[in-house]
Amino acid sequence: MTYRLGGHGTSDDPTKYRGVKETSYWAKHHPISRFNKYLTKKGLWDDEQDKQFQEETKKMVLDCIETAEEKLKADPYVMFTDVYDKMTPRLEKQADYLTKHLKDYREEYPMLDKFHLVK
Repeated sequence: MTYRLGGHGTSDDPTKYRGVKETSYWAKHHPISRFNKYLTKKGLWDDEQDKQFQEETKKMVLDCIETAEEKLKADPYVMFTDVYDKMTPRLEKQADYLTKHLKDYREEYPMLDKFHLVK
């Protein structure tokens, strides 16, 4: 395990809970960066290899994303049924709200056709 330099996702702003001093420290001392420097110093890695690795890895990830986007998506209602054997009244209310919302605003969710909806 290592320190996560970026946010949790695109909506996360780590500056809300991390100081500049902490971020600066880890940018310099991050284990992956340190290992990269070590390999470079030993002559086992160079900028060209790193650039090629970054390009190949990015392509591989984008190919995987493209493949995943073609698949039928999981049923969003699983978030209500996955934890408890029987849904609580509060979860039932939330699931009903989601059903009504998706029905009322169907045109706002063009990707919904790719979902496997059980409810």
